[in-house]
Amino acid sequence: MDEMQELEALIPKPGALGFSGSVERARHEMHGPFSLPPGPEAFSFALYQSTGVGLIPGHALELLENGAVFERMLADIRAAQSSVHVLVYIWRPCALSDRVVEALVERARAGVACRVVVDPVGSEEIRGDRDFDQKVEKVLTDAGVEVHYFRLLAGKVLGRLLGRSHQKLVIVDGRIGYTGGFGIWKVWEGDGLKPDEWRDTHSRVEGPEVRRMQLSFSRHWQESGGGLIPPSAFPEAEPAGPCAAGFIDSAGKLGLTDAERWTRCRSTS
Repeated sequence: MDEMQELEALIPKPGALGFSGSVERARHEMHGPFSLPPGPEAFSFALYQSTGVGLIPGHALELLENGAVFERMLADIRAAQSSVHVLVYIWRPCALSDRVVEALVERARAGVACRVVVDPVGSEEIRGDRDFDQKVEKVLTDAGVEVHYFRLLAGKVLGRLLGRSHQKLVIVDGRIGYTGGFGIWKVWEGDGLKPDEWRDTHSRVEGPEVRRMQLSFSRHWQESGGGLIPPSAFPEAEPAGPCAAGFIDSAGKLGLTDAERWTRCRSTS
């Protein structure tokens, strides 16, 4: 049985648990008139009105294509002084995973607080093959890295099956943040040009919105069974560059997500 068949066996068929009602609801959401006046201020206000997040100045932003993100990210992790937080949907054992594990283990043994949240579907716990357990989780926890799973599957409960988190965050010392399309798996490591490689764009961020990224990690951490993160992980926001930015926190749910609201604003601008 392949991965899609396994997921289909777990996810209720249309009509079960009100699933058909959710499909019907989706036909009516976000179909009203929606247009933006020209200019960045109008876009920022539309974003704020839709998600509660506007664009604020003071950021250093760096766009990183495909596997180029990992060299930059690993360098920042290796230089961490107080904390490293990782939230990903997909983390599977491979050579790239070994490099990330090695960097986290070294920092944890040096006294840096390292916390990891992974999704049990994306990281293959759904298969029960225990590859992540033995090759990643055990190595990390033995070194003092805390690892939690986001929304462990508990029977055929539709909200937990579909309510996954596809967020990707790496936050170093509460001052440097990474987000984008990456997972920790070999398909993201190359240049995105080969058939077995995936193409994604990622961002490295410094500035005030890293604090909001840290807050997003904290919420995922608590829901996954972790405790409160100490105040030292939320340093006061300081301007770091000339760019305006806003971070939108969005996890999977049955209702309308902020990610969908953002997409509407972006596609209309």
